[in-house]
Amino acid sequence: MIKCAQQESCSAVRWLDNKCGIYILMDLKRSTIRYSGIQTVPLTIVTMFDIEVPEEFATVAKALSSSLKNSKISEVFFETFSELNSLPYESCNKNNTKFKLGIDKNVKRYTKEEAEKYGVVKPDEIKSFKHLHLYLPTQFVDMGNKSIEAIMADYRDAKSVFQRAMIEISLDTKEEVKEQFLDHVRMLVNYYEKETTKKTLREKLEGLAFSILVTIDGEDASLPSFILAPMPHEDDKQYRIDNGENYYPENHDSDVKCDISGGLHDSFFKE
Repeated sequence: MIKCAQQESCSAVRWLDNKCGIYILMDLKRSTIRYSGIQTVPLTIVTMFDIEVPEEFATVAKALSSSLKNSKISEVFFETFSELNSLPYESCNKNNTKFKLGIDKNVKRYTKEEAEKYGVVKPDEIKSFKHLHLYLPTQFVDMGNKSIEAIMADYRDAKSVFQRAMIEISLDTKEEVKEQFLDHVRMLVNYYEKETTKKTLREKLEGLAFSILVTIDGEDASLPSFILAPMPHEDDKQYRIDNGENYYPENHDSDVKCDISGGLHDSFFKE
């Protein structure tokens, strides 16, 4: 419980105890990074307490901001209109653009007994007390008939699926990788078909071959490098030995042998 200045306790901020941990606003910096089909968005966390507040609340606001920023984000926050309408903060209307959470201020008239007890007020003296509160934008309020628990369950399920995918995420399937590579080769074919700086057909073919080798070597920003190694038939080795010929390295296990990628495009025009 937070205690306010000049009061024994501030009941109006009791709602902070169970809600302040999830009132977090995200200031998203739209810098998007693609990785394995997933887009991540770097963000800066801004809390409701990162604002200018009267001096009497500055210490409290700073402490709460620090606490929130050092805590893990555990939930997406939502309120329901029916719950807000049951709270004593304000009269709610579905046309509201924002909803009050917390009591902004209240007044108290001190009795003779209280004046004698506290010694800093007079009998019948009226004091105004301001309290921490906020206005919740309507996009965080569900106007339907679902309970908060039901709404949160949908988000928890989505988070669980996404988290499982992040942990168990598989690389692009073989067919997807193949199609990406072939699409890139098709693009290169179309490019060199229309290329006008190459004067002869041989120059165009050499340019196409060179560009494909650049891609395999990993020098093209649109695709990763590729392993290019021989994969002979399982009978090929013995056949070549029987015929007195050198045989190709076998790659039937995970230990790749004779990967020739990495410098193909550099060697292409060398005699």
